[in-house]
Amino acid sequence: MYIKLFLYMPILYKIFKFKGAVLLRLLTIMILMLGALNAANVKIITKYGKTGGIAGRLNTTADKINGREICKNDPTPGCDFSNDPGWSDHGTPNKGSDDTYSGDLIVRTNDIFELVAAWSWNGTAGAGEDNVTLKTTLPQGYVLSTLPGSCDASLSSVSEDRREIVCVRKGFDKKNVGTVSEDLPFPIRVLGSNANGTQPGDISFEITAPNATKDSDSAGASLTVTAAPRWNLQKSRYWHKTGYKDGNQTGFLIYYKYYIEVDEVNGETDDAPGYLGTESMGADATFEFTDDLSGVSPHAKLIECKTDYGSNSVDPYPYYNSNYPDRSIATPPGTQKITCAQSSDKISIKLEHVDARLNHIPRKSLTGANLPVNRAIATIGVIEIFVPLDDVKAGKDGIDGNNDDGELATVNRLTDFDPT
Repeated sequence: MYIKLFLYMPILYKIFKFKGAVLLRLLTIMILMLGALNAANVKIITKYGKTGGIAGRLNTTADKINGREICKNDPTPGCDFSNDPGWSDHGTPNKGSDDTYSGDLIVRTNDIFELVAAWSWNGTAGAGEDNVTLKTTLPQGYVLSTLPGSCDASLSSVSEDRREIVCVRKGFDKKNVGTVSEDLPFPIRVLGSNANGTQPGDISFEITAPNATKDSDSAGASLTVTAAPRWNLQKSRYWHKTGYKDGNQTGFLIYYKYYIEVDEVNGETDDAPGYLGTESMGADATFEFTDDLSGVSPHAKLIECKTDYGSNSVDPYPYYNSNYPDRSIATPPGTQKITCAQSSDKISIKLEHVDARLNHIPRKSLTGANLPVNRAIATIGVIEIFVPLDDVKAGKDGIDGNNDDGELATVNRLTDFDPT
């Protein structure tokens, strides 16, 4: 018996070892299956919603700005006639790789388009797992306009340049059903620095959640930016000082501001916001124009031109003020250079180193008053001219002793402005 038992022991041990290995494998599989049953699942589809017409209405072929037709044909640079991208998932809503667009993928500078994060979550109801994080980094040329209100304010974040976006959606399974889906639109602004025809690039979202494998998807195409030059040169009304001395002569100091901006001119037909679709002049722009004094007086003389006009209640700071960015233009202080030279009755003016990208647009005056939303000011400055008292004494005809003596109507024009 002892011999037989001893002889059969190795066989019994092998059988037990084999059965133990099978049992261990079964336990491992069961644990993995239980873990899979408790795991969450997330999915993301990235797509374009409205491709413009959010910052201002879309264009029509009848549109005029400053009385000039700007969108005679479709397409025309700087004009956007539709905002439906024609997106299709081809019947596979959970598969982003075969999505296509058959509609409008054109967007104007300074307009806003919708980047949609279509996400879904399946998880354990009531377990506190209803928490997803959406992340994207926008291409150069785009910035986030505003973070959607449904993103948790304390957990979400936007980078300083407004291109890196983290949106945390938390506690969204209000009915404890264990499954939630949402199309979440992010408003994206197209910077004014984009040149006509620019394609900033495709955009993708990544989604993560507790106990879930992350997922990502791209929109699958780039929008194309449309822009055209629509810059205006404007002159303010006069201010004057009496009793001004220029050498041995006494007279009037007349000063007025010039504006280089994109806006709608008073008294002209304006059907659409002028700054939407305007092409940038770049971060280091040069502008040149002429001040024609022939209608001022026979001896009108340039005194000074400058880019800092001092305190004013109706205009923004004439340089970038980091303490009040919404009250100031984009060009840093001490950067702009202005050169003025008079020849006969003409003053040639050259303005250099202006930030004319329209990436930053002042929205308030330096005292905090709202500026018209249709104004996009790049730079402001002052021109000062001297009118001798003798020119006024002689009147309009320049001859003493006539009925028009002692009164002089002055009119000057800023001309030769053609930024390209």
